[in-house]
Amino acid sequence: SLLSHLIPEIGVDNIQRLITISEKFINSKFPVLQLSVVDSFPVLIKYSNDKIEYFNKIIIKSMKDQCTRVRTHSLRIASYHTDLITNIQDLVDISKDPSWKVKTCLIESIGPFLKLSPEYENILLNIAHDKDSIFSLKEASFQQINQYFDLLQNYAEIYRCLDLALH
Repeated sequence: SLLSHLIPEIGVDNIQRLITISEKFINSKFPVLQLSVVDSFPVLIKYSNDKIEYFNKIIIKSMKDQCTRVRTHSLRIASYHTDLITNIQDLVDISKDPSWKVKTCLIESIGPFLKLSPEYENILLNIAHDKDSIFSLKEASFQQINQYFDLLQNYAEIYRCLDLALH
């Protein structure tokens, strides 16, 4: 990102100011500004004094935003920082998001979350099994079941999903 190239010019001393500013800007009513804060997170987190608190202020807060793009972008960033997740429920809640785009993003990013908690296996299988899920969500779920089969444990539910898909 552009920010990572600017760090040497900005100087480490001013990074804390950028972190403070980003915490204010995440509350903006302008999604473009919020997206830029989320996009800068991977760079700024390296300089944060309290990484978990910064993660919660930027990423977890953004996953509850009104804007679908902000939620999906935050979810993708969260998948790269699962070591900072302290409350799994925050991420489980996003599986109930009404937007198919958010659910698709969750399915596409589910690998690191599967390694974090077995609850994500249930989310993946529920979407694959749900008769009301749109076809692209089901298809993406089955692709992820195939890709991460070695991490999954609920074989009975996997076979039920397959049976439902085939009939």
